[in-house]
Amino acid sequence: MNNGGESNSDSSQDHYLIDHTESVTNGQCLVNLCRNGGTCSAYMSTYRCHCPNGFQGVHCEEQNMCKPNPCKNFGTCSQVEHDYECTCSKGFIGKNCDKPDPCVPSPCENGATCSSDGSSYSCTCRMGWMGKNCRVESKCLPINPCQNGGTCTEARGTYQCDCTPGWSGLSCEVSAPETLHQTVLCDGCHTPDDYREQRNKLRHRLKNIKKWKVVKG
Repeated sequence: MNNGGESNSDSSQDHYLIDHTESVTNGQCLVNLCRNGGTCSAYMSTYRCHCPNGFQGVHCEEQNMCKPNPCKNFGTCSQVEHDYECTCSKGFIGKNCDKPDPCVPSPCENGATCSSDGSSYSCTCRMGWMGKNCRVESKCLPINPCQNGGTCTEARGTYQCDCTPGWSGLSCEVSAPETLHQTVLCDGCHTPDDYREQRNKLRHRLKNIKKWKVVKG
């Protein structure tokens, strides 16, 4: 005896033929023992239940969430307790495999990994690539062109370096000479309070340097 439920439109499902003379007389079901909306058919002293979609068993007592198959686009249905799960064929996602997978074919280039949330996608680029589809070559990775601790920033097909103090140039390769603020050294100039302490320290350091000339304002 094979297990399976049957709807009126699905002749491929099995029926159960039960010998039950107390419920069947003269080819008629005296008592409908079929559950969940199942219908009884009598044959001599036996009967069988025709189960509606979603039920199976001798008396249609077992719920079958996979009949009819809720998984679209050739998805495979598996019953899990009182629910079901669909294993979708390639190119489809969603509980019922009814949504196209935006990652098939993958829009991500240069070896990137595509991830989908059901309605859109995102690319995880490999090092050295950037952009929505990872088609833009990075100017800052994998090798930082900014030298001496400089910070690299992508800038429309090129890069910009934010150099650390004491360095300058396109790639922070030029050593900048130590500079002094003139406002700190000028007599009679009005300088912010924040620079007064620094000005006094610099004056003390430079008072013995003969080549330095203080320009009076």
